[in-house]
Order: sequence, then C-alpha cells, then structure tokens
Amino acid sequence: MVRRLVLIVLLVGGILGIALGTLLGDTSRYATFKEAQAHPEKTFHVIGRFCPGKRIEYRPEVDPNRLRFCLMDESGRQAWVEYPGAPPPDFMYIDGVVVIGKWDVQRNEFAAQRILLKCPSKYVDLQGRGQAQSVSNR
Repeated sequence: MVRRLVLIVLLVGGILGIALGTLLGDTSRYATFKEAQAHPEKTFHVIGRFCPGKRIEYRPEVDPNRLRFCLMDESGRQAWVEYPGAPPPDFMYIDGVVVIGKWDVQRNEFAAQRILLKCPSKYVDLQGRGQAQSVSNR
C-alpha cells in the first residue's frame, strides 16, 4: 500500500514538474523591438512591415546566407533584422512579416532565426492589372 502511494506521488510530481517547466521555460511570445532589446537572452516573435524608403539587402553573389532588412514593429519602432539565409519565396510582395529570434546586443539589431510571411488575402494583385496571383506562405 505504501509502495503504491509513493508511486502515485512520484507520478503526480513528475507530471507537475513537466507542466511547470513548460510554462516557465524559454517560451517565445509576440513583442516589440523595445521588449526584445530589453531581454536579449529571450526569443521573441516580432510582427512588422518593411520600413518605408529602406532597401532590402540581399546579395547572393557575395553571401547567399545573409538577408538584411529594416522592419517597423507594431509600435512604430524601426530596427534592422538580419537573417542567415535567402529570402523566402514572394518576400518582396508580402503585406507583413513575423520574425522569430533574439536581439543581438553587439550588432544592435534583431537576429532572426525564422521568417514567417503574412499576406492580406490568399491572392495578391502583383501587376496592378487585375491579375491575381497566388502568394505562398512558406
């Protein structure tokens, strides 16, 4: 009987430990660049749009694994984002971006580990001539 009680207590304690560890672990969440800068050790999802008038830097002939662009978060704050890879398909035609990563204190920019594309609808008029073309969300 005592053996069974000990086993049940250990099982419940293990389940609670796993649940608590998951809740308090390094979970990412939506944030602004200001929050990411204040906590560079944490991973954040930052939602934003390309900064008006700023160019997207991608030169595959120099470095095919370096994409750099300016993003304006939901609070209006602008920051440079560096991503170690090529732009996702349809990157230039999207409505918004979610970048997932951490603030790089040394470079004073957001180091994205992943990029998620957002679009306003399933189809976007890319030519401005009423011809809708599919936009991929890879």
